[in-house]
Amino acid sequence: MAKSRAEIQKAYRQRKKEKDNDAYLRKERERRRKSYVLSGELTSRERNRRNEKNRQNLSRHREENEVRNNSLDSSGYDSGTASKSQNSPLIVNMPFILPNRRNGARRRTS
Repeated sequence: MAKSRAEIQKAYRQRKKEKDNDAYLRKERERRRKSYVLSGELTSRERNRRNEKNRQNLSRHREENEVRNNSLDSSGYDSGTASKSQNSPLIVNMPFILPNRRNGARRRTS
């Protein structure tokens, strides 16, 4: 079965991406920037559809980053900090000087 124009274009972009990635990404950013439509100019249905698509892309991006960060943490090398492996809270004692309440609360004059 013959490919549709959209499938041909998608395959072409994939080949371009694999061939010269940096130049392709620069041109693709420019192409998407030119074709961007402000959300105020969209109907509510189109805006909701675009927002939902962006939410899905963002969640996928965050999952990929989490996987990437987890794989970096499990490299087998110890960072030398024991506090990272323990989930105990950090306790800091700071000597706060309480104001003298005998004369009442102080207010700013400026």
